[in-house]
Amino acid sequence: PAHTVQTDVSFPDAKPVLVSGQIGVGTWADTAEFKDIKVEKDGQTLYQSDFSTNAAGWTTESGRWSVTTNGTYRQGRRGQGVSYFGSDDWSDYTLTLKAKNTGGAEGFLIIFGRKNGERYWWNLGGYGNTLHEIEFNQALVGSSVRAKIERDRWYDIKVQLSGARIRC
Repeated sequence: PAHTVQTDVSFPDAKPVLVSGQIGVGTWADTAEFKDIKVEKDGQTLYQSDFSTNAAGWTTESGRWSVTTNGTYRQGRRGQGVSYFGSDDWSDYTLTLKAKNTGGAEGFLIIFGRKNGERYWWNLGGYGNTLHEIEFNQALVGSSVRAKIERDRWYDIKVQLSGARIRC
């Protein structure tokens, strides 16, 4: 990759909270495609995407989601679109995937630790494609990083959860 953005968030004085729950993908004001989604824990695969024919098990909250002939999961309506997969009890996992912005003024959202209506997401190319930041229920967690997402370029994404620690 041309750029690597490492983010490490910790709260030394806070009571540890286990970050656990479903994974997901989304957009805020854009269209995007996602592929090669994989969730691993302790060397075991919890989930590996196969969008060759459908998006079995994925639940959409908003947007226009479809599977493309190229085997990608596409949010094709410019605007907010969110889709989830997995179990509320998933914890201490690593999520990897490829994501590509296909239109709009921002980037995409990588969701993790979603349960009971609450969620974390890594907002890549947010705020008019000026910032990357981790958010919990749309509130900033840690510090923002000034960065952009290029259109029609595949990005390799990795999120690691370990207890209360989030590494992106």
